[in-house]
Amino acid sequence: MIEITQGNYGKYYIDTVEYIIKTYDVDAILVTNGDFYEYSYDSKSEAEYLKYMNSRGILIYEWPKKNLIVNIDDGTITNWQNHEMEKFYSALKNRIVNYEVELWVSAKTDEKDPNNFSRKYGQDLNMLSNYATRCVVTAPVTDDIVVKNKNFADNLRELGISYVLDVPLVKGVSAPLTNEEYESIVQNSIDGGTKYVTLSSNYLINDEMWDSILKLSLYKEIVGIDDAQLTNLYNEGHYDFLKEKIQEIKKIKGEETTNLRAQSIVKIRNLDKLIQDIDSKYTMTQNLGSDNSLLAEKLQFGKREYSLSKNSFIEGRYREALDKSDNAEIVLGQVNYALQIEIDKVYSSRMFIGFTIIIIFVIFLFLIYYSNKY
Repeated sequence: MIEITQGNYGKYYIDTVEYIIKTYDVDAILVTNGDFYEYSYDSKSEAEYLKYMNSRGILIYEWPKKNLIVNIDDGTITNWQNHEMEKFYSALKNRIVNYEVELWVSAKTDEKDPNNFSRKYGQDLNMLSNYATRCVVTAPVTDDIVVKNKNFADNLRELGISYVLDVPLVKGVSAPLTNEEYESIVQNSIDGGTKYVTLSSNYLINDEMWDSILKLSLYKEIVGIDDAQLTNLYNEGHYDFLKEKIQEIKKIKGEETTNLRAQSIVKIRNLDKLIQDIDSKYTMTQNLGSDNSLLAEKLQFGKREYSLSKNSFIEGRYREALDKSDNAEIVLGQVNYALQIEIDKVYSSRMFIGFTIIIIFVIFLFLIYYSNKY
């Protein structure tokens, strides 16, 4: 891991990514295999871990141990691995930030508690979302796929994570997915709110699966046609009619989408400025000795809605982005107003004291003047 975060390999990797972006017409770069839960416990890694701990005032001389072996589940190791990997993702993001390309990062997750699971592998989803345009997570390929995949989508959306669902075309060690299993996974992913899907081991895609991909890509795109009608039209080979209907929908939605996108951009930019203003006022009021505890929860909620609005915008859900921006604007506006009142109160009170002192001083000067005169 240290070779990636601090060594020549990491520099070579970032140089290569930039070369690819400059040389070829690509829309996104996908970074994989960034998990080090079970690896990277060599002497270099240990030295960096000890430095990390010592910098935090904890003096130790070796890895945490359990039964004489490295305890890879120790929380301090997890924190250090995420700290180290953030250096790499930050350097990579800074190198490609001026190119029109998305950065996708593959992360190990679990549908029940995605972020805690990913943190264990040095891939904290909240940390990754600061650098990655989207996190690529693997769909659970199990018998209870319907429930699990819905939970997956709901939990990731609740965390405010922009994600792409990777569907492996194998289950277990090497058993290929059947077409029915594939359709079930993707269908349930769409129902759960998943917008983007990638396919792993795509050499396993057969003609039947390609047909399913076409059918599922049309799913929910055509309003006014229920699932049974859509399936019949597809099975009967009316592809031209389906494509025509989609073009009609896209044309109708085009202007609406453009307007929503423009409104979302304005809202998000205004919120950027508002949050900067609030952060400045929040710090100022704390320095003035004000108790901001009652505002903290509101501020956290407003910032969360703001973050969700940005994620929705990135994923092209402009209506949702606008709704979340409205929520954030209302709550953050209240916080900003309350902070401004608190600041005005403090300064008004100080001005009153100042004016009082000046008046007393002037009266004192007059008294001295008249006493000397008479």
